[in-house]
Amino acid sequence: KAAWLAKLEPSKMGESKLRNERVPSPAAAEPAVPPAATFRDAAKAAWLAKQEARPKGMSAPPAPAPTAVGTFELPPATKLRLAAKAAWLAKQEVNARDLAAKEAWLAKQKAPTSGKTPTTALEPAPENEQSALTPPATDVSEDAGKAAWLAKQEAPSSDANAAPPTPAPLAALDAEVVPVARPSEAEKKAAWLAEQEAAAARVVWLTEQEARAATAAATAAAAEEDASRLRGQLEKKQATEQLQGWATAAAAAAAAARADASRLRLQLQEQQAKLRSELDTLRGRQASLESRLRDSRLKKSPEPPDTP
Repeated sequence: KAAWLAKLEPSKMGESKLRNERVPSPAAAEPAVPPAATFRDAAKAAWLAKQEARPKGMSAPPAPAPTAVGTFELPPATKLRLAAKAAWLAKQEVNARDLAAKEAWLAKQKAPTSGKTPTTALEPAPENEQSALTPPATDVSEDAGKAAWLAKQEAPSSDANAAPPTPAPLAALDAEVVPVARPSEAEKKAAWLAEQEAAAARVVWLTEQEARAATAAATAAAAEEDASRLRGQLEKKQATEQLQGWATAAAAAAAAARADASRLRLQLQEQQAKLRSELDTLRGRQASLESRLRDSRLKKSPEPPDTP
């Protein structure tokens, strides 16, 4: 970078040659950006990893609706936010490039040249130096492009509008050093928003599960209360039926006892009548025996003497 900066020093012999050299444009210096579908696939893989890490026995939360090509489609509101963010980032990048080109052009105006009077921003530049000093309508000059590319590579801390790009890491592949592209800020924001959407969907799913669990608990409590009430009613009914059975058995036993008592009373009356008849017979026999004994005694007693 120092050697290339030394090349940018204006000289008498090499100024025209320096303008003709091929300098990488700022767009070419930026790392390649993978398509948005790659990050949607990465978000899908992260969501699937979260689903595999969730506890067993729980139903899966609602997943984003897949598109026709098998990727995940972001909601319209998220797309609008991402588009606005991408437009803002592009505007900030254009502003940074314009600012770097303006600073380079002002530095070129202030730099002294041999045999030439340095031009200012208010004076028109000569025709032979117009391409090197004034940026064109569509793109900056080569020197301004070099300065803008250097400003973007050096990433000064005074520029608070845009963050410095992260250098692309290197990965070994078949003994060749291949630069690995890093995602841009918009795609990082898209991936982060997709993760936030997945987390929000997860929170909504957990809230629904908690509501269902609370409803199931309330239903179970109501069912338990109904079961206890029915159990009490059944116990009362069983007790009533048992009491009714006992009352029926007691009534039957009382009827049987009454029948036995009446039968025994009849038997006792019959026995009493029989005993009375036997007693009357015995009394009659006793009376006849007593009369016979008295008669026999009278017959056996001597006659009393005649008294004068």
